Amino acid sequence: KGEPYHGLWKLEVAKAGTYEISLRRFPAESGLTFGDTPHKGEAVEYKSAELKIGGISDKKPVDMSSDKVTFCIELKKESTEMDAVLIDSNGRKTSAYYVDVLRK
Repeated sequence: KGEPYHGLWKLEVAKAGTYEISLRRFPAESGLTFGDTPHKGEAVEYKSAELKIGGISDKKPVDMSSDKVTFCIELKKESTEMDAVLIDSNGRKTSAYYVDVLRK
């Protein structure tokens, strides 16, 4: 339903390097985009995605016809927290429902 909820993700970066981090509304295997409303759900118009991790902060626009917003960042080996947020057209913030992390 796009209900606002916010929480941090605890991460252990096992190896320093370049990471691709994708924020999603739905699981990758669903094939659904940010603009889809399955099961008669409520339509939510997301304007931006924000990622904070390991002292890095970045913000990108959301393409409602896409299934993810991807950030490419350098991380060092450490224990850290990740804040992965989707921001709707009313300025409400909610944690990304799904996050994919891939070391390049």
